[in-house]
Amino acid sequence: MATASTRFRLHEGPVPWTALAAAVLFCRFPDWFLRPRLWAEDGNVFMLGARTQGLGAVFSAYAGYLHLIPRFVAEAGAWLDPALVPALYVCAALLAALAVVARTFSPRLRLPCRPLLALAIVAVPHTGEVFLCPTNIQWVTSLALVQALLMRDPAGAGEWASDLSVVALAGLTGPFSVILLPLFLVRALERASLASWGVAAAVLLAAGAQAGQMLAHPLVPPPGFPTGPFNFPNLADVMACRLPLAFLGGQEWVFRAGRPVVLAAGGVCAAVFACFVLVRDDFRRERVYLVLAGALVCGATLSRVRCDLWDYRDMVSGDRYFYMPRVLMLWVVALGCPPMPRRAQWGAPAAAMAGLACLWLMPYREGPAFVVRHVERPFYAWQPYCAGLRAGEAVEVQVSPGWKFRVPNPSKPW
Repeated sequence: MATASTRFRLHEGPVPWTALAAAVLFCRFPDWFLRPRLWAEDGNVFMLGARTQGLGAVFSAYAGYLHLIPRFVAEAGAWLDPALVPALYVCAALLAALAVVARTFSPRLRLPCRPLLALAIVAVPHTGEVFLCPTNIQWVTSLALVQALLMRDPAGAGEWASDLSVVALAGLTGPFSVILLPLFLVRALERASLASWGVAAAVLLAAGAQAGQMLAHPLVPPPGFPTGPFNFPNLADVMACRLPLAFLGGQEWVFRAGRPVVLAAGGVCAAVFACFVLVRDDFRRERVYLVLAGALVCGATLSRVRCDLWDYRDMVSGDRYFYMPRVLMLWVVALGCPPMPRRAQWGAPAAAMAGLACLWLMPYREGPAFVVRHVERPFYAWQPYCAGLRAGEAVEVQVSPGWKFRVPNPSKPW
């Protein structure tokens, strides 16, 4: 059977591949590096909360749960000159994503194709709304919990500190500790080791904190939230478009193809994907865990946003909900690939990256006629607000994607 030592192995040091991941993000979103900006809740929730509530905002719930990492970033920004705030937010989100990429190369994560697993985190086909903003960093850091799920048990103090830090930060940033808790419990039962139960207990504590917030702050559906009987056929269309067909340029052709083509193509892709999952080798258990993690996230998404009632042709709205399942699909395929000859050690990853790069360049079309090209997070100048913020004045600001909010006059200048 194929093992990690017989699969193709590139140089697996974390530094070059993490640097390449940063380069990939720059190639995808150069304007965000050159002109940093705030995105949506970065401003009216996290920045505003840090300015008006101080440290008390760190453990304040938003959307029904805690957001520890964005709250920490916002608290740090409250002590900087206002002109530096957009750069801080972008850099903090970048460093968090790169930390997840670098963790792929942990010696405790004994998997093949780790360079491809790492690059999938930043190269996955996506509108890009999860990258370079603290608001959506939870979707990227959720992968750190999946990495912890696949790692061997911690042994020394350093490994325990690493695992507990990941569980605390990622588990208290977003609802994923609640969603993935069953898998950590199954893992502990399967391994039957004290360390695995210790990690599961840490995840349980994080999940308990988030579940408590969810019960105390139930989410109220916004006006216009879709309601109606469950629509399984449409859900199949939505899942086909958002998951397998996203790797086949679906954002460019699904709105012209029609439902029969979408369902047929999705069914074929699902059958091929199942073949990768069920390959009999040393990594089938890991692939099953990845599939179950993706299924749990999709189930939670369905319960929260009723995506069974979405227009299946829309590949833009709510794309953040499908970021993690898409990355996990890429990981499953990478772990299910057969051993490759030495001459293919560089050609295969290069071909995979070239294919993903082609998908980056395909436009996302927006409804109702699907002829308008989607513009991801337009730029709004931040500099005009800085003088008023420094002086402690009440200032009305506008941030991407066009949200306006008022920063009130605080008790002291910025």
